[in-house]
Amino acid sequence: MSDDRSFSEIAGRLKRRGVRRERTQTAPETDYESIYLLRKRILGVLIRDARLAAEKTIEECAQVVGVTPETFQLWEYGESRPRCRSWRFWPTPSTCR
Repeated sequence: MSDDRSFSEIAGRLKRRGVRRERTQTAPETDYESIYLLRKRILGVLIRDARLAAEKTIEECAQVVGVTPETFQLWEYGESRPRCRSWRFWPTPSTCR
């Protein structure tokens, strides 16, 4: 190819030959349910690690946060997650000791 050809000339020749640019493939569908499940499990591990680091029982932490021990345990297992209302009452490191 010589440098004096324009882009449109080259594109026209390729089209006539049947050479076409491949269309970009669409991204696969995002599985948001799996992403949310993974986020809940990660949060549960963090909650459990914080509780163990503070050397508190599930019952003690549940009482401070204002939920039942069963609910707190569901959070730790990643089967549920705290709602925004619960975070207001979440203890700081100074209140856990």
